[in-house]
Parts: sequence; C-alpha cells; structure tokens
Amino acid sequence: MIKIDPHFVGIWNAADGTSTYHLSIDSHSNGYWELDNHGNYQYVRGIARIRHGELSIGLKDFDINTPPVQDTAGVWTMTLESVVYLKQ
Repeated sequence: MIKIDPHFVGIWNAADGTSTYHLSIDSHSNGYWELDNHGNYQYVRGIARIRHGELSIGLKDFDINTPPVQDTAGVWTMTLESVVYLKQ
C-alpha cells in the first residue's frame, strides 16, 4: 500500500475567479481532482503520490508551491500550481 503524507489527506476546494477546483485524497492514497471552468470539466483519479516537489494523481502532476499548513485558527491551506486550496 502506498502511503501519502497525512497532511495531504482530506477534501480540498479552491477557486481562482474563473474556475473551481475539487481535490480529494483518502488515507489509502486514492486521489481525485476536478476542475470546473464554466461547465467545462476536467478530472483525473488515481493513486496520489508526492515526489520531487510534485503531487501526482494518476497521470496528472501538480507543482506543490506550498505544502499543507495549518494556521493559528485551525484552517488548512496548500498551494498547487499557484492555486490556493482550503481543506474542508
């Protein structure tokens, strides 16, 4: 079984003004990512892995600009491909 950093596990959402993003990674390293750009969807699912500063889900790679971090209010954020995700 592949283990992923537990800080990445969870449901994450983001929006950048034109698109919304959904990312889900479970404790068994199953990952799902979806992009909704005004009804034009892209998605990928597969095993989530972290290596060389990238998060990979299936065949899609994301640059990890900022790994998951929890602020003093308990809110988790991370930045992938310059998009800030919030953990639900």
